[in-house]
Amino acid sequence: GTASMEIQNSAKFSSSDSSNDLFLPAEQIAEELGYRIAHQDDSSITFVKSFQTMRLIVQSPKTVLQGNEYGAIETIDDGDGTYVMQFDSIENTKAAYEMLLDTKGVESVEEDLIVALEEVPMEQPDSAAEQYLSWGSQRIGADEWLNDMTEEQKNRPVVVAVLDTMAYSDHSALSGRLLDGTSMMGSENQEDIYGHGTHVSGIITDATKGTQVKILPVQVLSGTTGKGSALGAALGIQWAVSHGADVINISLSGEYSYANGSHYLDKVTKSWWWPLPETIPPIPDSTVLPMCRIFSASAL
Repeated sequence: GTASMEIQNSAKFSSSDSSNDLFLPAEQIAEELGYRIAHQDDSSITFVKSFQTMRLIVQSPKTVLQGNEYGAIETIDDGDGTYVMQFDSIENTKAAYEMLLDTKGVESVEEDLIVALEEVPMEQPDSAAEQYLSWGSQRIGADEWLNDMTEEQKNRPVVVAVLDTMAYSDHSALSGRLLDGTSMMGSENQEDIYGHGTHVSGIITDATKGTQVKILPVQVLSGTTGKGSALGAALGIQWAVSHGADVINISLSGEYSYANGSHYLDKVTKSWWWPLPETIPPIPDSTVLPMCRIFSASAL
């Protein structure tokens, strides 16, 4: 059969030979190349470069850690036993990872995994006045539920946080429907150049015409590349909930497994997932935003 393999930050090996006989075990190939196996099935194997973000998330509630002792160039402590450590090379990140695994009192240590969109970038309108075509909601009947709503329900404020690439604020479909959001991407421009966040927000507003549904845009993915990380997604969830979100929409994909998935992301989603408390204490920006400052744009 035919086989192909492309090596960059991620690689996929595929074969048309159903027997999928390899001369070397996949684990050995990954280790030799400095990769790990992110996904494997009968027809393909996806390799991912380890420690791409050069960032570690450490849970150590009982032992105080000093990041510089592990070679970190910057460390953020959330005051509740979570440490985010940024390094200047993949080699130093890996070395610190191994040291932290053997550190007494450390409950978990994980690399900050990359998450991303799989869609092709979308075109932005040439001008704010450009009209958009509203046909999808009607075609699938997504707008019919509005007929069953009372006026009281339509006038009830609902905040939908869209954790994505932000939203194009001048788009006519979003006029009067956007709240002031924020970015989890450090100094990243908060306008949606990529277009996916605008696309998702537009679907929501199109299907909720005549209601008080508002969009709270939270940037957890780069507005130019569509990439982000598990840490950014977790921080985005925290920020959205503490800033009044009733619903959270998040559209991304990435490596995850029980072996190397995000303990921190699990911690956040389990803490803030259904049912939400009636009164949610706000998470101060002084806690969340310094963690965002640690992001390295070059890694994404």
